[in-house]
Amino acid sequence: SKIHKEILKKSTNYKFLQNQINENGVQTIENTNLDLFTFLIKIIISQQISDLVAKKIWNKFCFLTNSMNPTIKNIKSKNDLLRIFENLGVSERKKNYIFNIYDLIIKKKISNIIHLPENIIRDKLKKIQGIGNWSCDMVMIFFCMNQNILPENDLIVNKTLKKICLEEKKKINFKKSFSPYLSIFSIHLWKMSKRIL
Repeated sequence: SKIHKEILKKSTNYKFLQNQINENGVQTIENTNLDLFTFLIKIIISQQISDLVAKKIWNKFCFLTNSMNPTIKNIKSKNDLLRIFENLGVSERKKNYIFNIYDLIIKKKISNIIHLPENIIRDKLKKIQGIGNWSCDMVMIFFCMNQNILPENDLIVNKTLKKICLEEKKKINFKKSFSPYLSIFSIHLWKMSKRIL
């Protein structure tokens, strides 16, 4: 609620935006129960498809691993992983990314990243096939719980920012205006996009 008050204060000069933030109410970054492997699976599944389709595929993955919060421990072997993805409706390209990440984690080539500086985390992740800027932003916000990330490669975020500028009839430097709470601000953008786009 303290951050919410700060964001409202920062939006004082933007009436349309402030009204939308008010309507959203207090927003939080939910703590994930996933490990890095299954979090990256969830991110790769959701790349370039609708939220609805991504949720369906993810729920099916959870069902097949017998866990609502699966971790790598729920995968008995790479063959088990191959079996799970046989009928999941994920493209071959995405499957290959996921199998590659599994190998990297099993061989301990990616380990716990959560306490590393942001630039190191991004460098490590971007070396992995299938992980780009958008995926890094999702990891930073929802896995590392970094409060100051604006995912500029996110289509919905971009469309919503443009709509806000249009309604406010001015260009806004959102990074400057809403730092150091850009992650919470981004969650507001995703929520308000359902109403204003």
